[in-house]
Amino acid sequence: MKKIIACLFVVAILTMLFFPCVFIRTASKELLIYPVFSDVDFKSNYIHSVQKTPVTELFKITPMGKIKLYETRYRSYGVGLPFLKTEGNFSQEGDEFVLTMNREFENIAIRTGVGTEQILSVNEKKLALYQILPAGERVEIFVKPYFIGKFLR
Repeated sequence: MKKIIACLFVVAILTMLFFPCVFIRTASKELLIYPVFSDVDFKSNYIHSVQKTPVTELFKITPMGKIKLYETRYRSYGVGLPFLKTEGNFSQEGDEFVLTMNREFENIAIRTGVGTEQILSVNEKKLALYQILPAGERVEIFVKPYFIGKFLR
């Protein structure tokens, strides 16, 4: 019985160390480490710095540990917002413009801005970046096995 418990303990530790996680952090602190046990969706909500209207970007974590941007939703049409056919499939749903696409990234870096009210949501976890970080702070988002991501800088 002790051998079974010891084996289960070792398997649990190895799973935790080698299982992929979404990391959201600044240069000085971890904001969120979220394990990728199944489908992980995350979104970025913010107020566009030029148009001053809400934007939502929707992402998925791929089985290969990439970050896939698959949809952008916004309410104004203008400078700094995508709309070309070469950028994806553009449509309008009610009062929102929707751009669907399939863009994959190894990581994403964003900066908090004045008045942008940036909120990142990973499944049910929400991070109101504009409330917890100063304007101009660089935030990195990436997917790595826990033991690599925890010590990677």
